[in-house]
Amino acid sequence: MKITVLGSGTCIPAPNRGNAGYLVEIDGQYILLDGGSGALRKIADFGYDYREIRNVFYTHLHPDHTMDYIPMLFALKNDPEITDYHEINVAAPVGFKDFAQQLHNLYGQWTASENIQVAIREFAPHEAFHVECASVSTGPVYHSEGSIAYKITDTSGNILVYSGDTGYSAAFASFATGADVLILESALPVGDPYEKHCTPSDAAKMAAMAGARTTILTHFYPQVDVDTIPAIVRQHYHGELLLAYDGLSYSLTGN
Repeated sequence: MKITVLGSGTCIPAPNRGNAGYLVEIDGQYILLDGGSGALRKIADFGYDYREIRNVFYTHLHPDHTMDYIPMLFALKNDPEITDYHEINVAAPVGFKDFAQQLHNLYGQWTASENIQVAIREFAPHEAFHVECASVSTGPVYHSEGSIAYKITDTSGNILVYSGDTGYSAAFASFATGADVLILESALPVGDPYEKHCTPSDAAKMAAMAGARTTILTHFYPQVDVDTIPAIVRQHYHGELLLAYDGLSYSLTGN
């Protein structure tokens, strides 16, 4: 399993930090976790082929996590290298089908193609499904209505948990138990609590509760002083700590 950070920022424009997006490679297959504005271009920037992505998992419907849904379909429709049937499998929270239909109503024939098939499955927390390269389950987070987290277990038994956006949540920490890698938001600066996003202390407590072997903190607002995060985190969490940046890659071998 290899994880590449496409976007480590938020909805607020910031130098070198794009909207949320994470590319997971398992056995030569790819899963895109979220995909805000610019994620599609970052896939190319970091040396990957967007055509190889057949599974996209969305955690919630906010634009900084979903904005490149339409650009991806528009690219696929107009890509001269795609001449045969091409399927994209989307896993998403409840409400995404209606959300996507409204986008398709807006863009109409610009994204519609007989060759491109989008299969959308909606999930609530505590459900499970499979893709070709992994077993997946969904978990609870504390953010917008319907938001979900993902636990991805690859064929070697490696476990990745991705929070999407969340405030402090003991329920999420319990869901993340056993994670070899935990991708966890730490959006807020120290001393600026907001119940539906995490400060470094919030994130560290959840990572410790989960017993995560490695934690990648991400989704930083521009006002976050990243240099202050490690000292705060070490008050609660003692596993491997990585601070995300656009282009960060992390690989796991079999357990």
